Amino acid sequence: MASTQADQATFHFERRLELSESQYAQLSDRGPSRRTWKGWLLLVALVALGIAFAFSRWTAALGGLALLLAALLLTSPWIDRWAPRKWYRDADYLHGSTLHGVSDARLWFEGDSLRAESTWTGLRVWDIRHGYLTLFASGMPTVYLPENELRSAGLYDRILSLAQKHAVRFDSPEARGRVSRSDAT
Repeated sequence: MASTQADQATFHFERRLELSESQYAQLSDRGPSRRTWKGWLLLVALVALGIAFAFSRWTAALGGLALLLAALLLTSPWIDRWAPRKWYRDADYLHGSTLHGVSDARLWFEGDSLRAESTWTGLRVWDIRHGYLTLFASGMPTVYLPENELRSAGLYDRILSLAQKHAVRFDSPEARGRVSRSDAT
């Protein structure tokens, strides 16, 4: 359900969604994880260092630590795919119908067992994923807004402008450290 008020200074848009675990995981996906040449070089260096250090009783602990870190780096793409599904299963408020909305003054989320809202100044990070404008505000679940419905209502540019004014785009250099697990669920 989308509605706009006649007064151009204010607007109100909300949409009811019912996301499955796989849909939530898809929307939470940060895109294909590509390891850069620097990442591969680091991984190879850690493995080589770990093996070299493993042959001395004085450095074996450091070698084990280097190999453990290399294993963590190798499994991180799998963890990135697994984590959103776990968050969905653990967050009862995401199950069933949820309400996602924005106005000129605030953004909000409402599930069966949780209601959260924030002013635009509480917005930390925004992104566009799989046809949704996603808004990550401090201390609340992600607000998902369908791009095509925002465009149909004539609100897409206004809402995107507010998001850009108050937050940074996900994966931008400025976004590092602005989203934590609790912000992104």
